[in-house]
Amino acid sequence: MDEMESMAEKTYKLVLDRYPTNAKLLKSYGKFLESVKNDPWGAARYYAEAEKQEELAESAGPEYMGGELGGAVNERSAIITINAMGIIQSANKAACLLLGYKKGDLEGKNVSCLMPAPFSVRHNSYLHNYITTGKAKILDTMREVVALHKDRYVFPVRLTVSRVNGEGPDSVFMDVMKAVESDPNIVKGWLLTNGTTLCVDQSFVDLAGYTPSELVGKPFSSLVTAADSSLLDSAIVDCANYHEDELREGAVQVDASLQHKYAEDVPVRIKFEMGGTEEQRILVVEMRLLGEAVAMGSFDHKGRCVYANRALATMLGYKTTALHFKDISQLLPQPYGVLHLKWVQDADSMVAKQTPASCRNSMTTALLNSNGIATYVKMKITPHVPVAAQCLADFYAGNQNGADTIWAVRFERSSRTQLLDERRVVLLVSSDGSITWASPGTPGSLFAVQPTDLVGMHLSNLVDVFHDYCTVANGSDITAALAALLNCTASKPGITWRVGVSTAVSGKQEVQQEANGNTTVVTGSQMRILLRNSSVRSKLKPAIMVVAALSEDNVPEELLAANSEVGAVVVELWRTDMLLGVAEVAEGCTLVRVEPTVGLLLGTSHIGMLNTTLNKWLRLADGTELGDLMGTKGQKKGGLKSSRAQKIGPCKQASGMHADRRPVAMTLQATVKDDSHDGRLVLAIKAVKPLMGAPNLLAALIAADMGGVSQAGNQAGGTMVDGIEHSAVGLVRESVPGLNLGQVRLI
Repeated sequence: MDEMESMAEKTYKLVLDRYPTNAKLLKSYGKFLESVKNDPWGAARYYAEAEKQEELAESAGPEYMGGELGGAVNERSAIITINAMGIIQSANKAACLLLGYKKGDLEGKNVSCLMPAPFSVRHNSYLHNYITTGKAKILDTMREVVALHKDRYVFPVRLTVSRVNGEGPDSVFMDVMKAVESDPNIVKGWLLTNGTTLCVDQSFVDLAGYTPSELVGKPFSSLVTAADSSLLDSAIVDCANYHEDELREGAVQVDASLQHKYAEDVPVRIKFEMGGTEEQRILVVEMRLLGEAVAMGSFDHKGRCVYANRALATMLGYKTTALHFKDISQLLPQPYGVLHLKWVQDADSMVAKQTPASCRNSMTTALLNSNGIATYVKMKITPHVPVAAQCLADFYAGNQNGADTIWAVRFERSSRTQLLDERRVVLLVSSDGSITWASPGTPGSLFAVQPTDLVGMHLSNLVDVFHDYCTVANGSDITAALAALLNCTASKPGITWRVGVSTAVSGKQEVQQEANGNTTVVTGSQMRILLRNSSVRSKLKPAIMVVAALSEDNVPEELLAANSEVGAVVVELWRTDMLLGVAEVAEGCTLVRVEPTVGLLLGTSHIGMLNTTLNKWLRLADGTELGDLMGTKGQKKGGLKSSRAQKIGPCKQASGMHADRRPVAMTLQATVKDDSHDGRLVLAIKAVKPLMGAPNLLAALIAADMGGVSQAGNQAGGTMVDGIEHSAVGLVRESVPGLNLGQVRLI
């Protein structure tokens, strides 16, 4: 054995001396060193030299063959040479990359292995016919055909075949392939002439949600709606009646609706062209979207993205593949991302009653783009059950809102201004209480009235405290009331007032009707009781009122000059049930970040709450710690990994004192802050059963503004809290900076 091994080594070296650049010989000797001589290091040197020689040969190849194809070949061209029997003689690196093979894997195989059926079965007979008759049908012409990847999927290529050497049985052919360039506005498919799908390009996923592998072998007409299926079948048959050039000019076109895998049908215009060779024709289908592309995504019952199109990826700055299987919580700012799945589970199903500010009510929501910056969108969410899952659900009479349900989401760009307008109405009010302008972006559903209908209305017909003042307290000096509110805001920045808002309140007449036809004179106190208990009162929506002087920050610039009269003010009315406050707490429940929405809910400036304890604003048990908010205090640590640790605390009730000196009830829910090294928590804070306006509020404010603070306290209908009577006027505990509404985050 040793003697034979020595002889073999001498033979290799002798041949290599004569042919030092032969890549096959170098690889063969490397394999000998690796398997026989047990010299992997020496083998690696010869393998590297073989690869180097192959690359040199490839770089020289295009220059040699460029003249034959008129410059059609370049260094990126995929080139395969075959003999008259169809056996692959060589395949360059570009061809191997295009087809998914390693260098050298294709040599010695029949070229039919690179074709799907039925082309692979017939190709050898085409070669035999050419060798026998010498009659060429596809030589030196470019054709659009389909190729078979090593991973067994079909894809389109443009193919040019030329005979480069020999005659008859000694012929050598060169195949030059190029991938079909994709047009972002056109989705292509390749069919047999009977309408069977061979392949589609990757853009079909973007258009209809199906991957190319899901469509191979399916009738193309099955991809459209039932109403369009027969129309498409007829168009496929009609293609045989037209010449290739006529089809290219658009002789056969059909408008149809593709069935989307996850969402609603997609309207497209389908154009048919002819491809393939004369022996085996194929149909090339071009599909163009009718209308604008809509950002679409689909999520499973756990919030994982199972589909996202290019428009959505572009909107959020991601690659399409990067969005697949990304959890929706990763696209939402905290604490909404952590709480989202729990909110969905608590809602039980999409048909359950949703909160007014829910994204499922098509309200503007913030999503985080790839740079972590908020992108404002509106979402239209609909349930979609895949066909197979639907059949099972029907068979077992199962719940369609179960694990098989996919939520299809259409995304529409919005803005921060729209987000704010959906939650508040901004009013420009003259000194006599008449509304002269209302924010046009506010939807009519906010307070059941269109903004245009508010213009010309009096505040007493809209806000309960002004209604009380005009009809119950018989107050007539609206100018003094507005001035008192404005002065209070100036002296106590950030102060807000809880009120009730309704367009149904129109004066004493409605209250008089509540008295069941009683025509006796109603005293002021009796009128107040009737008003508080009337059906009109039950229609009021709790709101938070902010009063401010005119500025370019709260009204359009063109309105400033036109409303420069003394006494005109800006009134903002925020729907309380559409506000969610966010605050961040550190050790000792110290507030280290407070969003302006929290200040709106408590009637004070969020800046003044910083570096104070949560217990100063909401009554918590003495010694409350972060573990109490998470519900983990006293629990023993288990052996679970930190990634599975509890991230959401229980929903807690807390009470406090609003700046109007009346009780306020809140719910708190804590979540663990992402990437926090000191265990900080993020709190979601929401009002519970919010109160309406305080009785005699404006009269008390006017009296206080005139210096009669003690008298005002007696007039304001004080509220007993902890055994102490507090005035409805309300005094902020300390002077704090003003409220910057431009920073408000709402959901």
